[in-house]
Amino acid sequence: MLRGLNIEMEDPDFEAVKRMVDPDGSGQITYNEFVQTFGADIAGGMDAGLLGTGGAVAAESTSKMLPFKPPPDWSIKKITDTLTKVMTTKYKSVQAAFRTVDFDKSGEIDHGEFRRLMAGFNILMSDANFVKVMKVIDPDGSGVITYKEFNDRFGRAMYGSADDTKTLTGLNTSGDGK
Repeated sequence: MLRGLNIEMEDPDFEAVKRMVDPDGSGQITYNEFVQTFGADIAGGMDAGLLGTGGAVAAESTSKMLPFKPPPDWSIKKITDTLTKVMTTKYKSVQAAFRTVDFDKSGEIDHGEFRRLMAGFNILMSDANFVKVMKVIDPDGSGVITYKEFNDRFGRAMYGSADDTKTLTGLNTSGDGK
């Protein structure tokens, strides 16, 4: 499950997480264990009475239990490979992926939308690493990723060839931002 969320960790860290969420070591996380572990973070310390106690969960914040590790620096290849793999299974075409990622339906993906896409697939990175990545994904430095730029970066990787931008309608494929 963690690999599906693109979460990688060393064995000792994984064992620490296992002990935290499954303190009785049964191999199953009960609702009670889940609320004990995450309730304070998710619902402000309350489980809405579902535990039968009607009240507060005496759980520490998970951020106090696990040591903070800054997000890793991602190479453009790793980002492209990871996004390509996920988008290929989720979308039928590059055009469908682009339209879904273009959250405000402007015909372009701004840097915030692209970062939101990456965060949705648990690709987290420092601001400095993100700036480096965007210099490759948005090569003209316009502040937006046009369909052409998106297609050039992901089209061939996703489907073996880039979409024919001349046949698409409703998308700015010229790369001129208009």
